[in-house]
Amino acid sequence: MITDNSIRKLNTAIFVSLCYVLISVGSINPTAEIGLVFGTLLAIFLTLINSKAAFKSISKEHYILFTLLTVYVGIGILTYFTHEVTDRTLSKIGTSFHFILIIFSIILLSPSKSLKNIFWISIILGAIINFSAALYQSQYLGIRAHGGINAILFGDISLLLGFMSVISYSYFKQFRFSAVFPLMGLISGIGASFLSQSRGGWIAIPFLLIVILATSYYQEKINMKQAVLSLMSSIAFILIVFYLSWDLFGSRIELAIHQFNSYFLPGNTNIHTSVGARLEIWKGAMLLISDYPALGAGMGGWQDIFAIQVSEGRMLDTSLYTNIHNQILQEGVNKGIIGIFSYLALNIYLFYYFLSKIKNSSNNHELHAIGLLLVVGYFIFGLTNVVFSHGTFNTFFVSMLALVFTLAKSDKHQA
Repeated sequence: MITDNSIRKLNTAIFVSLCYVLISVGSINPTAEIGLVFGTLLAIFLTLINSKAAFKSISKEHYILFTLLTVYVGIGILTYFTHEVTDRTLSKIGTSFHFILIIFSIILLSPSKSLKNIFWISIILGAIINFSAALYQSQYLGIRAHGGINAILFGDISLLLGFMSVISYSYFKQFRFSAVFPLMGLISGIGASFLSQSRGGWIAIPFLLIVILATSYYQEKINMKQAVLSLMSSIAFILIVFYLSWDLFGSRIELAIHQFNSYFLPGNTNIHTSVGARLEIWKGAMLLISDYPALGAGMGGWQDIFAIQVSEGRMLDTSLYTNIHNQILQEGVNKGIIGIFSYLALNIYLFYYFLSKIKNSSNNHELHAIGLLLVVGYFIFGLTNVVFSHGTFNTFFVSMLALVFTLAKSDKHQA
């Protein structure tokens, strides 16, 4: 017989394992996957023993999200039956199943209010650990900071953790020196991102700042004057970092501009630069989608089509690169137009959901702000990278989204 106390312990174990993902995903990456898998297995087990009670707390909005998630994952599974199966196919479909954890978490988890402390501390601790790893790698080892993953993923995740730390002020303001911890998280996250030299993520900074300002405007708990001062301080800090490190960051920006201009020079065949390779891959992706609009080339099958396009002289050889470097186009080459629509529909709904909650709900503004930062950040990152086709990116997104929905639901019931 499963007691209420046992269910509470399982809830806590799942919640803590997901919070561990936030701490470890950037710099202790292999164990982050363990946290996600452990949390998923416990969630499935909890479903089997407590499903009748769990479904009572599900809202209409949750069911819409479940439908969009199921469609998104289901289209990926459909390609298993419509295209030749390869190792790459199985790997990509396996990554898509991460999203199922969100459904289980929303249905099942109801953590105690005290566990929210762990969530906010995990965000700041994750940013600080990433910054520590970045300092060690860049200053002591003399290499580009990448944590325990690659530099782009590391920089993007660190940037998000930094901006999410600002939102944590709502929690830490109950303590003395309340601004210290959010400020440490902000500096650490932005610092780790800059040391990773990942230019694509920096495009998201103004959009993340807008999310924080919008949240501050609608959140009654935060004084507007304090919010504006905090935002201006954040902008000033970012500008100072850019100014003091212009030799590094300026050269990266100037290099990107040079590579972009060089790609369009008549007769240019050297596309093996960071920008040039992306432009050529995007060209190949659009050709592939126009040739296979219905269901694309299948999960992982686009590289074979690219090889054909190279042999036909329609594009230059990009075989050194393992993804499309744009999530929208990646969805298109993997799943066709229907895949693009399912990806956009999921993002648009999540954006609308969190924004409407921030504007109209009387509580949980800070949690919904975290969700909005996550969705906006990932969409911008996805313009130059593949955010849902990489295990590490998926792990962070799924864990954070599951925690946000779970805590918001838990607060609502306890209220």
